[in-house]
Amino acid sequence: MELLELRRNIRRAEHVKGYVVGIGKKWVLLAYMNFEEVKVDRYVAVRLAHIDRVKPVKNAGFPRRAIELRGQWPPTAPSQPVDLDSTRRLIATAAGQSPLLNIEDENDAPNACYIGTVEQLTDKTVTLFEVSPAAEWQRHGRWKLADLTWVEFGGPYDAALLAVAGTPPPHDDHEVTH
Repeated sequence: MELLELRRNIRRAEHVKGYVVGIGKKWVLLAYMNFEEVKVDRYVAVRLAHIDRVKPVKNAGFPRRAIELRGQWPPTAPSQPVDLDSTRRLIATAAGQSPLLNIEDENDAPNACYIGTVEQLTDKTVTLFEVSPAAEWQRHGRWKLADLTWVEFGGPYDAALLAVAGTPPPHDDHEVTH
């Protein structure tokens, strides 16, 4: 298993570094390498169609040894299968792994991520009950599945956000479309 960098054809999009733990017809799933803390700490799925270049990370021996010492070697797929063949099934199966999902549309909002619980999932859209960076449950947001470029789950930021925000409160049906 090799630490890889995936460069994507989305302007200003982050290069993703991690270990491939799943590939489907539309998406690839990585055990994401957090270089600041030198550990694998979440899962990130990106669209195969957006990948321009895949290259091995230089000097990958140090991070590998660090995650070996942390008991994270080899990086593994999530405990339940994540379906990477369609965006709808990716969202559904990722939501079964983690109470919060982090989704992004890097083409229209390159510096924004939306974190929340899946409220509704159709063949064409996903609706989240979002939690703000201040850990407050705030609104519904709806995105076209075709516009999503990044789906992340299982990370420490989301876990901390949920711990502070608590269980989502009952809410009205007001929706904001992105």
